[in-house]
Amino acid sequence: MHRIIAGFVLLLCLGIPSLHAEPLKVGFIVPLTASSSLMGESLVGVVKLAELQNVSVQFEDDRCEGKNALSAYFKLRSQGVHVFYLACSGSILAVAPHAKQNGDLILTTYAGSSRIRETGDEVIRLNPDAVSVAEGLVPLLAPNMLPTVVLYEEQEYADSLARRLAELLGTKMAEMISYRPDASSFSAEILKIKQKKPKSIVLIPVSDSAARVIFRQLAQHGIEVPIIGEVNFCDYPFKPSEHGLHGRCVSAKFQGQAYDDFLSRYASIVGHAPAYPFYDAMALDLLLELDRAAVQDASVAKIKSTLLAGFQGKFARYQLSPSGEAQNAGEYLAKVEF
Repeated sequence: MHRIIAGFVLLLCLGIPSLHAEPLKVGFIVPLTASSSLMGESLVGVVKLAELQNVSVQFEDDRCEGKNALSAYFKLRSQGVHVFYLACSGSILAVAPHAKQNGDLILTTYAGSSRIRETGDEVIRLNPDAVSVAEGLVPLLAPNMLPTVVLYEEQEYADSLARRLAELLGTKMAEMISYRPDASSFSAEILKIKQKKPKSIVLIPVSDSAARVIFRQLAQHGIEVPIIGEVNFCDYPFKPSEHGLHGRCVSAKFQGQAYDDFLSRYASIVGHAPAYPFYDAMALDLLLELDRAAVQDASVAKIKSTLLAGFQGKFARYQLSPSGEAQNAGEYLAKVEF
């Protein structure tokens, strides 16, 4: 008996946590309904795949809207949550000032608005943002594809990317045309594009349901110029080539056996492929790192310092700036022809 007690005291002195230590609570504020629900559904699968031991996750639906994200944030915070994962840029921009004031932490592997760069280390992002993606898109536009028209969804990330492209392309961009993701038809926007007679179209979608309709209607209206797409465009399980469209997109994906195993295991456990495999793989790496870090110290300050120091995941080495920006995210962008 004395040896057992002595051993227990030794464990405490060594800083090894009790088997009954409180897990790190992480609030997932993601779209589970509405046009962007595929993101949230895919992240539910990532959490299932992670098999977390030291982290507990609670999901709240923000429908990718800032006001809903704020309500979810305050609800979760009242339940003792101080670390949050958000998927949508607009939601992060709405919540970030409150997280900064309250000493909370926001994490993401999805949100891509360049405006998030204006926040501080209360937001840590692993994925490429609109600036990185725009710099990857411009080289896809050969001289014979200019001038181009940008067709983009009325959503924070897409708007941010379109505006960055306008800065980079200048007079080589004929016009920026936006569309609502909840519209039933996009013929008006496509006819406006045809009037401009561009030599290419840059398409920046977010909602998969809207993108599916746009692909079909571009074909129905006889669009024959190349379609240039960003990473969401490249990731959809349905392809523009199915509608006779052609062009190229910039894909974000990992390479190697670990990534192949992730895709296979996700499909086996969840029952279908991940909707956005690159971003979901990053989310898995993030969750597994949180699970490791929470063993030692589940405080916000410690979690933040651990992530900002950078870490090696299953799929990549993540390098972050002191303000929480991914410094090497552009390394994962590659051109795909279709």
